[in-house]
Amino acid sequence: MEGDRRAIKSPAQSTVSGDWPALLARIVDDLARIVQTEIRIFQAALTPIFSNAIDRLLANAVALAAYIAAGVCLLIAFVFFLHQWLAWAPALAITGLVSLILGYLSSRIAAVHAKRSLAELEQAFDHMRIGARSHEGVAPRSPDDGADAPEWKSMQ
Repeated sequence: MEGDRRAIKSPAQSTVSGDWPALLARIVDDLARIVQTEIRIFQAALTPIFSNAIDRLLANAVALAAYIAAGVCLLIAFVFFLHQWLAWAPALAITGLVSLILGYLSSRIAAVHAKRSLAELEQAFDHMRIGARSHEGVAPRSPDDGADAPEWKSMQ
């Protein structure tokens, strides 16, 4: 009976007895399993994001095709409407001119919105950067607040 007790080793006794290669192999195996599990979790979290992005992209492509078809139909209708009083050439010229003007106006409106969005994004980024520096105890320095920091001079 006493021989049976000696055959059974506790985990503390097995590490003391010099079974280091098996212990290191187990640690590496456990770490590999942890990394694999983290990768699976990350992949499972990304799948719905990519799926939603693809769904939105497809919906936007269909909407764009519908808008293009509607625009072409409206242009044709406008040409036919003008053709009631004018010949084909002036009707097409007026339609082309109206299309160019509307295209230019829409590009200007888009540029204003893009600048506004970019300014809001930069402001949010600056706010986050300043907040992070204030948590570190470092005073924020930028060219806008009159600072002569060497890192700002080297960026210019």
